[in-house]
Amino acid sequence: MYDQTSKSKQSYPLNAKYRFGIFANQLQSVLRLGFPWIVEDLILRAPELSSNQTVMKKWAPYCDINYHRASMNAVYLTQCSIVPKGYQGQMTGLILFFQGAGVSLEKRSCLQNMVDMSLRCKMPVTAFNQRHVGSSKGYHYSSNSLRKDLEAQAESALSQLSDLRVSGVLTADAKLHVYGLCQGGVLALCSVNSIMDNPDFGKIIVTRTPLSFSEMAAHVPKGDYHVLMPNAYKKLKRSSDFRSVSGMCAYLVTLAKKSIVSGLALLLSSMPSRVRGMLFQMIFRFSRWHVDCRDIIQQLISRDKLYAISVSHDEFIDECVDVAHYIKERYPGRGSYCVMDADLNVATANNLSTRLQMSCAPFDSDGGFVDHMERPRSQYPHHQAWSQHLVLDHGGDCLDEYQVISHVIRGSLVV
Repeated sequence: MYDQTSKSKQSYPLNAKYRFGIFANQLQSVLRLGFPWIVEDLILRAPELSSNQTVMKKWAPYCDINYHRASMNAVYLTQCSIVPKGYQGQMTGLILFFQGAGVSLEKRSCLQNMVDMSLRCKMPVTAFNQRHVGSSKGYHYSSNSLRKDLEAQAESALSQLSDLRVSGVLTADAKLHVYGLCQGGVLALCSVNSIMDNPDFGKIIVTRTPLSFSEMAAHVPKGDYHVLMPNAYKKLKRSSDFRSVSGMCAYLVTLAKKSIVSGLALLLSSMPSRVRGMLFQMIFRFSRWHVDCRDIIQQLISRDKLYAISVSHDEFIDECVDVAHYIKERYPGRGSYCVMDADLNVATANNLSTRLQMSCAPFDSDGGFVDHMERPRSQYPHHQAWSQHLVLDHGGDCLDEYQVISHVIRGSLVV
């Protein structure tokens, strides 16, 4: 249905208005002391990776996986679409998937997550690399262009939903559902701002999601701000091309960024969380990167179109800034949410995978679930737990996150 990602260079608009817009954004970035440059590059950026042919080949018998380019607000973004096989004309929805910060669709774990969601929920899944992530092009100088991109992605997903209906892949009454993990949950909430009243929009599910960028930054685990630094900055090495002028410049720029962030990390770690919260809100507002989801959450709750998931003992998102806990405190009896537990015991997880294989074929316990065993050894095993590790005791039944999502989409889960 879609063309594979072309390796040829795409032409970009070079008209006077476009050039002036770039110049104006660059000038504003300088006037704002480079904060957009630091925020966008350190938090939202992800290196370019080649598509994971191993994962694609492994799951080819069960689903079609296609990478392609999508034109979005004068830039080209990489899009990945996954369609399960064997359910032609039976699938009742399309899921728009938003991954976490600094994660590209070409990354093995992200692609595996999307495959798992598609096969377990029995729905097509589509997602985009944002600007400056992976093989996507362009740059964000503020949250304004990010919001426009996100809304355009939701509109594009609605168009894809219509095409899949017409082609007979989806049922005639199929809906668009949106899913976001961590910072991807913030992006997911922003994406539905312009479509929440569209009759083809069903539900949005966010999991382990902060209320805003500034609060996410203000409440890091144990006040250690080095966790926000990309691994490439933590293990900074001299460029192999250091002898060339371009290689030397690239290394020095990276070193400057690391030095700035490391210095700020030491300063911020010594501050009380309330002071950090006020400071980060001022910084994000000054840099035009302030994104707060409270108004969108209120509107979605009034329409009964939001479901929030939190995880117990989350090492990355504090309860005071978690969307699910915010709904619990602010909208008791109105909002929909649940708190799940991360089951990190390998033996229990393997028993769960056997049950999933029996009830949710073609999920492959040997090639699918066991691939996920590295997450319990991660730095944040609860926050970064795979969906099969998250469990909810619901009336005596043990549901994992994919089952919760499926029930929410079908309107059969009340917590």
